[in-house]
Amino acid sequence: MTDLNSTIGWERAVIGTALADPSTMEEASELRLSDFTGCHQDIWAEMAVLHRKGALELRALVEALRTRGALDSLGAFDVESSGEAYLAELLSRRGDAMSEYVDRVIDASIKRQLRQAAALIRADADDDQVSAEEALDVAEQRLMALRRNRLTNLGISMADLMSVFTGRVQDMIAGTYQPAWVPSIKPIRDIVQFAEGEDMIVIAARPGEGKSSMLRAEALELAWGGPPDSPDPNRAKPVTIFNLENGEIEYARYAISWLTGIDSMLLRDPRKLTEEQLQIVREASQALQRIPFHVVTLGSPTAREIERIARQHISRHGTKLVGVDYLQLVRNGNPNKTQDVSETSSVLRSIPLNFGVPVIAISQMSREIVHRGENAEPQLSDLRESGSIEQDGTIIMFPRALWASPSGQQLRQFPENINPDTGYVYTTGAKAIPIRVYVRKHRNGSTGITEPFLWVKSTNRFRPLTNPATWEHQ
Repeated sequence: MTDLNSTIGWERAVIGTALADPSTMEEASELRLSDFTGCHQDIWAEMAVLHRKGALELRALVEALRTRGALDSLGAFDVESSGEAYLAELLSRRGDAMSEYVDRVIDASIKRQLRQAAALIRADADDDQVSAEEALDVAEQRLMALRRNRLTNLGISMADLMSVFTGRVQDMIAGTYQPAWVPSIKPIRDIVQFAEGEDMIVIAARPGEGKSSMLRAEALELAWGGPPDSPDPNRAKPVTIFNLENGEIEYARYAISWLTGIDSMLLRDPRKLTEEQLQIVREASQALQRIPFHVVTLGSPTAREIERIARQHISRHGTKLVGVDYLQLVRNGNPNKTQDVSETSSVLRSIPLNFGVPVIAISQMSREIVHRGENAEPQLSDLRESGSIEQDGTIIMFPRALWASPSGQQLRQFPENINPDTGYVYTTGAKAIPIRVYVRKHRNGSTGITEPFLWVKSTNRFRPLTNPATWEHQ
């Protein structure tokens, strides 16, 4: 490390050491983005995000910078390498004295800011419109602002926060910003355009109204990289689902049915499948083996257990979305159910806040909505053990069937509801029903009621309706 006598050399030592051993990031917690110069600011910003997620390593950093559109611009005047090669160059500058490197970077940063402050103080002193007393007061404020508390980390300064915000604005303008989660169902997306990594999304409904199906569909589309018939592998993101209710093999059926469009009931008895369908299932099974989708099946876990495993998956697999199905099945040992659910909700909320990965939590609704009548609209107060869920959820939505008691004539409008052998409408359990979603809370956006769309229960899919407004009156 021959360039350690220079400011840029110490910055390289910090970055290289942290890349080689992410645990040393704790020693660098006092560093701010403004302490770095040039492209090192972009690199350190992404490293800080990856470290919070427990996913800091060279390949993840390369992809994060590539996504942001900053990879190709990496480099410096005194080295020939650029882009990904420059990151490898930084890794070679690692050392074993992180605390010293941090001190050197901070010292250089303060001196740089001191020179800037001195220039401003000089300008005030030369300004005849500024009194000596005013100049002294401003000079004192400028100098005091440069002092740091070296003992505690009191959060991020507005200056550094603005540098992060500015970077995001530039990414959005350039079209390179990728939100943490974008709803795959268009009517929902029309209201909830996207969610941030710090969001906790709650999907609540009565049994059989699509809440778990909606979570599975969103998770599968994210891990698959798009809709079943038009994926983009570059968009695929790792997903972890905590399954607290179903057998693990059910998720295999859900996934194959979602991908192929084959009725999930047929997959329970493969003897009913044609040779063509069997071949489609085999091909789908092979394709699904390659997607970054993990199912963690637990019986009555504690919220802390879920948080611990989620942290491991974020670190090891780079998980970008955590799903919990469902919230009321978590058991923390508190005899008061409302307090127990409150603990679950607050712990799940900590996952997005601490690791920047959104959580979609499924929740039950109380029977109160049933007592209000078949066509009652859901409210936040309908959340079962609602207090903390309502508070912790940043986005809360309720899927609800459009028809409370659909007639055979209504159900016949969808081919999935007709038995192909008899031509009659299925008498027990519709396979496809129109639903809409009530977005009752959106902390950073709008609320509202979606247009109706079709939930195909038999394939775990959701699809648009032609002229959705007309379905309201059927």
